[in-house]
Amino acid sequence: NSYRLGAWVAQQRLYSSSLHPLRYQKLNELGFVWDVLGFRWELGYTALKCFYRREGHTKVPKNHLEDEFELGKWVNNLRGRQNELSERQVEELKALDFVWNTNEAAWYEAYAILKLFVEREGHSLVPQRHSEGGFSLGSWVNSQRNNKPKLSFEQIQALDELQFIWNVRDDSWNTGFESLQHFFLREGHSNPRADH
Repeated sequence: NSYRLGAWVAQQRLYSSSLHPLRYQKLNELGFVWDVLGFRWELGYTALKCFYRREGHTKVPKNHLEDEFELGKWVNNLRGRQNELSERQVEELKALDFVWNTNEAAWYEAYAILKLFVEREGHSLVPQRHSEGGFSLGSWVNSQRNNKPKLSFEQIQALDELQFIWNVRDDSWNTGFESLQHFFLREGHSNPRADH
């Protein structure tokens, strides 16, 4: 009814230490929220816990609602203000295996798929259109080659541990040359037939 209730409520919070005890009690009887950030944290963390228990991870889609709470937005906001959180809040998130950097987490998930491929096939030359369990591994591998300058030192090192082929053309040429060397040592010349 045109009364600026929001401003009045904010004022009660601002001057809570000087409020008359009776007024303080009356507000408490209404379940007054003194710490808005703390209250919002509890709402968000409770919703995130529910999501985690059900889904097994904290990679909440951006527009996800959890019991009408905008959990996706809340989680996204958290990632941007990691340094503003208390130690207790960070520890609570750790207990849920909270993912701070979703891009990095997705990279390491893809890396794990490549590692399994290398263990099974004995090489990292994944065909361009190859998929593993619905994941376009060939496309991902190709993008790593194209984006090498943007990869972190740790990511490059991890790929190198898999004997990752950064330049397919160079690798193909080297393979051909090694084969020709073997042929030359065995046959005494370097002119194999075209169908050899």
